[in-house]
Amino acid sequence: MEEKEYLEQRLNDQLKWYGEKSKIYKKRFYCFRIATIVLGASIPVLTGFVSLWLGWLRVIAIVGALIAVMEGLNSLWQSQENWIRYRIIAENLKHEKYMYLTKTGIYRNATDGFADLVERVETIISSENINWANLQPNEKTNKGANNHGE
Repeated sequence: MEEKEYLEQRLNDQLKWYGEKSKIYKKRFYCFRIATIVLGASIPVLTGFVSLWLGWLRVIAIVGALIAVMEGLNSLWQSQENWIRYRIIAENLKHEKYMYLTKTGIYRNATDGFADLVERVETIISSENINWANLQPNEKTNKGANNHGE
């Protein structure tokens, strides 16, 4: 694979993928967290209406159940952890790209800077894939690991 092709088809593709995934997990985390806070804060208010009408007990129960479900989903999806992990990977890939393009850091006096770039980028990506595979609960899931750690 040539340098231009690698930069466009591999590195930029990975940068885009990790950046987009980071944004998705960040939005998911914040949406669920804000909803949980708002619903949690509404329980004392709703409790005040119990004396007016016993039907509010059902509403309070539903709100409590929604909080539990949202927290469970946030935990299951690991939204905050994935958001941060993907952002770190995207920033590491960006760092390598800019250091390479500006011929600074390890690329300053490199005899084959492109080979160094490919090795470093692929190490970052494969480390993420290995980490993802290690977090999976069984071997069947590990066999299905794709190129992006999902």
